[in-house]
Amino acid sequence: MSQPYSPGTFPEIDGKKIIDIVATADTICPFVLYYSLISLRAYSNLRFCYLGYTKVSQAVRQAEEQDLPVKISIRFAPFQVSVYIFGFLTHDPPVEPTTQLDPTLTDSPVTKLERMSQKFGPDRFKQIEGMMKQRFIDTGLPEPTSDVMIRQTTGSHRLIWKAEEVGGPELQNKVVGALYKKHFIDGKDVGDVDGYLSDVAVENGLFKTRAEAVEWLNGEEGLPEYQAGIKKAQRMSISGVPFWT
Repeated sequence: MSQPYSPGTFPEIDGKKIIDIVATADTICPFVLYYSLISLRAYSNLRFCYLGYTKVSQAVRQAEEQDLPVKISIRFAPFQVSVYIFGFLTHDPPVEPTTQLDPTLTDSPVTKLERMSQKFGPDRFKQIEGMMKQRFIDTGLPEPTSDVMIRQTTGSHRLIWKAEEVGGPELQNKVVGALYKKHFIDGKDVGDVDGYLSDVAVENGLFKTRAEAVEWLNGEEGLPEYQAGIKKAQRMSISGVPFWT
């Protein structure tokens, strides 16, 4: 673990400055401005967590390839704001800023394509999707799918926490990348325990079998840590993601 440092200074190990970055993000990552109604501009920032993750990861790899005198570590903290983009608000605008899920957003999946078409209209939604797909291509990612189910993301955040417990920031980054790709590119349901979540868990070595992964995902380990992370984001007044510290 790196040593505490004052602003503007970084500890060094073997001649390399140690830079620890915390990315507060959601696995379906809409961009939100509290105390304002949902806008097309807000939706146009959808998926910025995946794009931001990709760009920062590219920068870290470049630093390593060029043998720059820095060692960068990225750790992820939870944030859930999907309720504000996908139209499950019980108050409009919200009574107070919160990063916790609205009680009306359940574990039952809904189709993002239908939800967004209803909110913005099919033609405008198609235009926005086209702009976002181009952002993905410009970043070097495959074209994202619009045909995807959305719902509560608590399970994915617990899995991200588990990855750090098992293999530190390096494994956590692999799991985050896999979660993003399977959801945005492959169109997997972000809350599917028997498929999406357990697949990522087993493929990245968190569990040996799907049965073990499903059993863990149906439990509560990591839930207190997730809830603590949400409260920390509240105390920091984070209102949009990704948020880098």
